[in-house]
Amino acid sequence: MALTAQRFEQAAALGTGVQITKFTIPYTELTGVADTTATVPLFTLPANGVIFWARSKHSVAFAGPSISDASFVVGKSGTTNWILTDLDIDAAVADTTLVHLNGPTSTVGAAAVGIIATVGSTGANLSVLTAGSVDVWICWFNPTTNV
Repeated sequence: MALTAQRFEQAAALGTGVQITKFTIPYTELTGVADTTATVPLFTLPANGVIFWARSKHSVAFAGPSISDASFVVGKSGTTNWILTDLDIDAAVADTTLVHLNGPTSTVGAAAVGIIATVGSTGANLSVLTAGSVDVWICWFNPTTNV
C-alpha cells in the first residue's frame, strides 16, 4: 500500500517561487502498516530549493492498543529529522505541543530532494492506531525562479 499525505491546500503563492503548503496525515493513512515505522512522501524540493519555515502540530493525539509512544519527524531519506525534529504525537494536544524549523535547510546546489514525514510507534505496529491526525506546514523558495 502506498502512503500519501493529504495535500489540502497551497495556502499562498507569495510571488513567483515561494510556496506555503499544508499536509495532513490522519491515522487512517497508517492503519495498513504492519510495522512500527512508516514513511509518507510529502513533496519534492527542487535543486537549490530552500525551506525557510516549517511547523508540525497534531490536532488529535495518536493512540491505539499497546502503543506507548508515537513520534513524528520531517526530513529526507537518510536524515529523517533534517527539517523537523521529534514531535510527540501521542501527547495531549496543546498550543505548545508543536515543532518549528530551527533554521533554513537547503539542497546546497544538489539535485532535487524528496521530502518525507516519518511516523514511529513504540509498543505495537501502526496498524493498531485508532486515533490521530498531524499537520505539517512547509514554506519553501526555489531561487532559480524569477521573482
